Amino acid sequence: MLDPSGDPRPHRLQRLMPFRVREILLVASRYDAYILEEEGKVTDLILQEFDRLNLRYAPRLNPTTRATEALTLLDSDRRFDMVIVTLHPREMDPADFAREVRRRHPRLPVVLLGYDDRELQELRESDDASAFDRIFIWTGDARILLALVSLIEDERNVEHDTAIAGVEVILFVEDSIHFISSFLPILYGKLLEQSQRLISEGLTVADSVLRMRARPKVLLATTYDEAWTLFQQHRQNILGVISDVSFYHDGSDDHDTAGAELARRMRRDDPDLPILLQSSDPANHRLARALDVGFLDKQSPYLTSQLEQFMRSAFGFGPFIFRRPDGTEVGQADSLAELRDRLETVPAESIKYHSDRNHFSAWLKARAEFRLADRLRPRRVDHFPDLEAMRRRVLADLDDYRRDAHRDAIAEFRPDTFGTLSTFARIGGGSLGGKARGLAFLNTLLRSYDHPSVPVAVPPTVVIGTQHFDSFIEQNDLADFASSAEPDEEVRRVFLAASLPSTLAETLLKLASQMTFPCAVRSSSLLEDSQYEPFAGVYETYMLPNQSPDPALRAAEFERAIKLVYASTFSERARTSLAATPHRPEKEKMAVIIQQLIGRAHGDIFYPSLSGVAQSYNYYPYGHVRPSDGAARVAVGLGKYVVEGTGGVRFSPHAPKHLPQGSTVDDILDNAQQFFDALPLDPGDADPHRQLQPHRYPIERTLEEPALMLVRSVYSRDDHTVTDGEGRPGTRLVTFAGVLKHNLFPLAELLRDLLDLGSTAMSTPVEIEFAV
Repeated sequence: MLDPSGDPRPHRLQRLMPFRVREILLVASRYDAYILEEEGKVTDLILQEFDRLNLRYAPRLNPTTRATEALTLLDSDRRFDMVIVTLHPREMDPADFAREVRRRHPRLPVVLLGYDDRELQELRESDDASAFDRIFIWTGDARILLALVSLIEDERNVEHDTAIAGVEVILFVEDSIHFISSFLPILYGKLLEQSQRLISEGLTVADSVLRMRARPKVLLATTYDEAWTLFQQHRQNILGVISDVSFYHDGSDDHDTAGAELARRMRRDDPDLPILLQSSDPANHRLARALDVGFLDKQSPYLTSQLEQFMRSAFGFGPFIFRRPDGTEVGQADSLAELRDRLETVPAESIKYHSDRNHFSAWLKARAEFRLADRLRPRRVDHFPDLEAMRRRVLADLDDYRRDAHRDAIAEFRPDTFGTLSTFARIGGGSLGGKARGLAFLNTLLRSYDHPSVPVAVPPTVVIGTQHFDSFIEQNDLADFASSAEPDEEVRRVFLAASLPSTLAETLLKLASQMTFPCAVRSSSLLEDSQYEPFAGVYETYMLPNQSPDPALRAAEFERAIKLVYASTFSERARTSLAATPHRPEKEKMAVIIQQLIGRAHGDIFYPSLSGVAQSYNYYPYGHVRPSDGAARVAVGLGKYVVEGTGGVRFSPHAPKHLPQGSTVDDILDNAQQFFDALPLDPGDADPHRQLQPHRYPIERTLEEPALMLVRSVYSRDDHTVTDGEGRPGTRLVTFAGVLKHNLFPLAELLRDLLDLGSTAMSTPVEIEFAV
């Protein structure tokens, strides 16, 4: 039922890529450094390429011309993640330098970057080649640095990332230094571009950035044996293979078709493995066709586009194509939402076909949806009584995953997901404000709470970030006016006449189409609900009946309420409260919460059966109740009646039967609720400020409602007694006896659990508002 820690499991993506290359030591002669900088403009191009791909960090090159100085730098307090050395550094042979670096810093990768094919070939055929982690040739393309960095990071992180999250691996088999150096930048560029496009469904910017860490790794093999070893090591995570046709194969005289033999062997192990063979000889296209694998002509002017096409179709970067076993296409999906929709209608045999070949999990992994991929991968038709049962299970897995994913994040509001998958969203950037931040945290905590009979949730909520408040003040030139201490009525008048940012107004129209129930529009300033300066009751909350059939009219109501909340930032009460703090009024910013009102319509008014406030620490204990037992106050109707201290039944969640104001009949009569707050569904007041406020009504309006039987008792004048329930004639009173004394609804238990959950997570006493 309750996880006391309340801590959700850390997201696996945050732990990916523990090794990053941020500082590179470049050891090059002055001439080599000149070529890199003047011919390649390498520093500028590195920054441009990383910015183009929206990568969050770019490695920094630290050049030196002398090998001895490089060794001194490596032994100093400065941290370097990678060393690049050219063929002609001063003072030492590059291989001797690399061996010395390895001796002093065994884990530091050293890469040789050359300019002359003949010199590199001679070095590669000697024993000196083993001194380097990798050997590349400068082709004039500065993207080679991106490829170098990415390849080294992939090789260092692959074991960790595949174990943590099942990150996939592309195996690249090639022995030509020149082709490796020209092809890897293309491969990585396309891989990152494709990954970026696919993660655009990320719920938040942070989520998208984290998913970039989960892009497939590239592992390079230069011989047959090395390729087969890597395949065996990572066979569960191999996304596909891109291989040359001709390369060294130890123990074989037929090096010219080593790639074809490797493809045959891998396909025997995994018949559905995507494989792309590459060759400078177009005649090898027939060989690839005979093996039923892809082919790429190394000399083709369309190599880049053909590679991209293969990656989209074979590696799962394109749409998911539903096929029958005979290959006939029966549908396609570009997103998780479309995948779910197509799964409802495609033939069951298509689902079986793709499930048997793990196509669903491969496509999902390309989108960094590892948890869902892991959940779907074991699904086999023999686990179910029939294909339709399998379809229902896969659909349920998709629905559960998408719902959990949206619940984990405060995603940007989207009409297609809000209300079905997401119940907590934001509009615009900036801060959420204190109140919304607390609601978002509670929304996360409630994932660890599950009551057996009563669902507990934060009502559907959309938060407008403080960025829109800043834009509203700026575009309407309100800064000077707002700080001029005008009367509250004038501030409201001017703010109502101002315009909201156009992007916010457009989004509110979409929101109005989704929120078709009564709503509260609440303040959430930067200071609100902070631990030591809570600012409770300082700013305004407005309530909207939201009953019009026209979304445009309801959007206009939202706009009006938002402007009034913004205006309350500069009310006299707000200025007075801020004056008692070290904070400056102009530094205060306002986010706005739009939240479903809990309750139901009773004729022409709307209110909940009960609402109230609970605190985990009781500052005014009574009898045997301890301060740590907490306190609560509950009343019929909207919570304003309780929050403002007007009335309600006071009790401790740990001792709900002991009511301090109910020890005698006279006490019960004196403390019985006389009024309640409700929202008129047709306010009719000309003043917008009053029109959007709840009204107070005599409690007698609730006494005939069947839904409130649990909260009522009967007073008999004949014998001056109060009887719980309504089994005898007399005057009806609101006492909450059925709820608190007879536990007909587990309010006390729920409050105990939730207060404990909140105070444990916050490590401080907490207060919550609730409604039923």
